[in-house]
Amino acid sequence: METPITVTDPDYSPVQVAAILARRAAELAKPLEETTHGRLLHLLAFQLGQERYAIDVAHVLEIYPPQPLTPVPRTPDFVVGIFNARGRFLSVVDLPAVLGLPGRGQPAFNQIVVVQVGDIEVGFLADVVEDVLMLFDVEIEAPLTAVSDTIAPFIRGIAPGLLAIVDLNALFRHKQLIVYEEF
Repeated sequence: METPITVTDPDYSPVQVAAILARRAAELAKPLEETTHGRLLHLLAFQLGQERYAIDVAHVLEIYPPQPLTPVPRTPDFVVGIFNARGRFLSVVDLPAVLGLPGRGQPAFNQIVVVQVGDIEVGFLADVVEDVLMLFDVEIEAPLTAVSDTIAPFIRGIAPGLLAIVDLNALFRHKQLIVYEEF
């Protein structure tokens, strides 16, 4: 049988010591997300042309170097093609075209970021995948009023360094991306 540990301090009574230790334990037990700094977010930052964007890392499955893309006839303009991702054929989209951003000509992408939102698994082109960032949600500012109406519903906010955070959940609920199958 183990002997219980007792803390004695000549300046405090046993009840005061127990209260101090309980308060310290409660403070240490708080998860980082519940501190006064807000909820901690993990974001994948990437570039599309001269603009910087970020998405929630929870949606990211894989990042591939440039792959040969096979065009698919009769698909929307934003579908660049499909590629073989370890035995799975995935559609690849040009995110600026989906977001309704001004055309940037032929994308000079360096990577394919594969994401999953609900049951949808798709890749999108990124010029440069920069880094995974951690920041608190209180650091995110409201989207700029200058953001066009076509992209505004998909921007969650602006992080430090003018990093636009894309809301993939809202984006993948957009009617332009929903495929209806009829038999």
